[in-house]
Amino acid sequence: MKNLLIASLFLFTLVASAQKKQKITSAFGIKLGQKFSPKKATKTVLGRDRTTFHYFKPPKRKGDFTHYMVVITPKTHRVAEIWIGADYATQAEAEGGRDKIIRTLESRYGERDVGSAHARNAEFYGGCAIVQGKRHIMIYTVAEGGKTRLLVKYVHDTYKKLVQAERRELEKAKLEADDDEAWEEGPGPL
Repeated sequence: MKNLLIASLFLFTLVASAQKKQKITSAFGIKLGQKFSPKKATKTVLGRDRTTFHYFKPPKRKGDFTHYMVVITPKTHRVAEIWIGADYATQAEAEGGRDKIIRTLESRYGERDVGSAHARNAEFYGGCAIVQGKRHIMIYTVAEGGKTRLLVKYVHDTYKKLVQAERRELEKAKLEADDDEAWEEGPGPL
């Protein structure tokens, strides 16, 4: 009986440790919240919504992914988002890649979320989200320029909000500086 109890306890511990999921903290050698110097970027691109993407070279490329980017806070340079992207010729190929990465990430970080704002946003693009408190991963595809891109985005909500706050602060300072410069030149022709 004692041996059966020990064996049962061992088996329970083994199963419990196998089900323990990792926390969403980093990807491709970069931690959410760490400082990232824009000088380390291999390329910088301004997105449609004024988001600045800094491309970086990962320690090791993964699968079909060729785009590795971070979004950082504009003043303090903290990593708010880590993005990776892979281009596919067809929607079907991209969806196959998406389904494979979803299975991999769910086994590592836990089941996909349903019902949250993050999940609804990802579902809009035919994807899903894995949510752990203030951190989440979104996996989805977008058609762009005759190809379909699979995107995986790791996000820390606190730093994402800080991106917006710091951007507003910098824009306000620039407007005030422009306003001061205009007054120094005089009121203009009368």
